[in-house]
Amino acid sequence: MSKVKNIRHQLRNELHTQYNAGLGRSRHSDKAMNAHKPIYNRIYSRLSLKTHLSRIEQFAKWVKEKHPEIRNLQGITKEVAGEYLQSQRDEGKSAYTIGADMLAINRVQIGSGHWNEAIKKSDYGLPRRSFDELRNNNSKVNRSHEQQREDARMRERYRE
Repeated sequence: MSKVKNIRHQLRNELHTQYNAGLGRSRHSDKAMNAHKPIYNRIYSRLSLKTHLSRIEQFAKWVKEKHPEIRNLQGITKEVAGEYLQSQRDEGKSAYTIGADMLAINRVQIGSGHWNEAIKKSDYGLPRRSFDELRNNNSKVNRSHEQQREDARMRERYRE
């Protein structure tokens, strides 16, 4: 009888399984076949895998600390995931980070067949990324006047 793997290993293993299932496949054609619904059982990009692994590591660490009784993926409920996401908000994490955490958790739980539907930010009163936040990522708040002028010159040069 083999030893039960810890929750971190189980989460990471599921993501690697999904990445292997997505290798050599076209995400575009898979989405077309699924009527453009989200695909939670395949990861197509190495960069996506890296992002999901990074976020799931944080989740696994939190689960180990706050819910040591959870020993497998079946033990992760939507309430536990929501509690984690709310704790991330309370720590001051950005809406982007919280969204990445939520996506990684949804991917593991739905892709492994433990959940039927995804959790949403609106279910837990979590912040959404606003258009202004996206547009102003390198805005006046973060850039000096000289950098802003240089940016404008570069945009004008590319327009020509």
